[in-house]
Formats: sequence, C-alpha cells, structure tokens
Amino acid sequence: MKSRARLTALIIAIVMLLALGSFPAAANNSSREESCRDEAGVLSEKTIDFIAERNRYLAANCSGAEIFVMTVRSLDGDTIEHYASAVMRKQQIGSANEKNGVLLLLAIEDNEYTVIPGSGLADILSPAVLTEINACSCQPWFEIGDYDTAVLETVRKLNEAILAGCGQGENGLPNAAGGCACSSCSCRNFGLFSLAACSACVLADLGDSLGGNR
Repeated sequence: MKSRARLTALIIAIVMLLALGSFPAAANNSSREESCRDEAGVLSEKTIDFIAERNRYLAANCSGAEIFVMTVRSLDGDTIEHYASAVMRKQQIGSANEKNGVLLLLAIEDNEYTVIPGSGLADILSPAVLTEINACSCQPWFEIGDYDTAVLETVRKLNEAILAGCGQGENGLPNAAGGCACSSCSCRNFGLFSLAACSACVLADLGDSLGGNR
C-alpha cells in the first residue's frame, strides 16, 4: 500500500510539474529585460511592456523573431553603425538559425538612431519598407524629443511588417496602413540604412525636380 501511495503521489507531482511547465513562468520579467534596455531612461513602462508583449507573440508565431530596443545617452565617440553591430553580436537577437532579429538603437545625446534587421528579415524589412517606417513612425517623434512615442510607433510598424511577412497578417506593411509621403524621410538619421533606405526618397525628389514639380 505504501509503495502504491508513493507512486500515486509521484505521478500527481509529475502531472503538476508538467502543467506548470506549460505556462510561461516568470515570462514578464525576463521578456522585458530581454526585449529592451532603456539605458537613457526615456521610455515609459507602457512602451516597454508593449515591446515585451509583441516579442512574445512574434517568437511564438514567426519562428522566434524578435525586436530588441536599446537606448543610450551617448555613443562615446563611436559611430552608430559600429555600436549597433556590437549590440547585435552581443545580444544574439532573434533565432540564431533564422537570423530574424531586429535592433532599434537610439543614441539620445548624439541625436542618432538606426534600425538593423537580421539577414533572415532582409526581404520583409527591405530598404523601402524601412524608409516608410522611418518617415512615418520614428523620425517625426524623434526630432521633437518624444522618444517614447518614436519607439512605440516604430516597434508597432516593425511588428506589423514582420507578421505580414510570415503570413500572420495581410495589412501589416506600412503602405497598407495608410502610407506616408516619402519626401519626409531624413537620411541623416537612419544609420546603416542612410544610403539604401533613402534611395527611394532621393529618386522621388530627383524625378520631381526633372519634371518641374518643385
């Protein structure tokens, strides 16, 4: 009888452990830390929670995709390109196999920011898509010092684009959400994508000039 009672207790304990394992225990704290490092102290709790919540959904539905946000006061004389590359290597954003991580880095005192997608998202987050996200969601808020809204809206659009790209939504791409005039793009603020991401803007401006529309 005692052996049978011990066996029954052991089975119950295993079942309870398996049940607990089916839930993301302590997911909120670890996800917030893994999704965002607000070293400059410019983001609200609401925005940080939103980043973590979106990342949980992305990871579950898009092969471990992740958007990592980092704010720093200064680059300490480094270029934002070099600094961002170092962060990408250190943080190991997204799935190592899929290379589907995205970094949004803001350097507040240097007045610079950049978005770097992993190679696995190169088709989804193309230069044209990143240009739209920059012009519509990041630059307008970044320029007036509303970094919290800049991050919130940029993450929202990056999330929609990634979900659309992995078949989780039809209207996620920036243009489908209403679009934004390309001429509002500012190349100087777009870090690694300053040349490629703004090529559409440059060509549009050139076309207008040649067509006598300016």
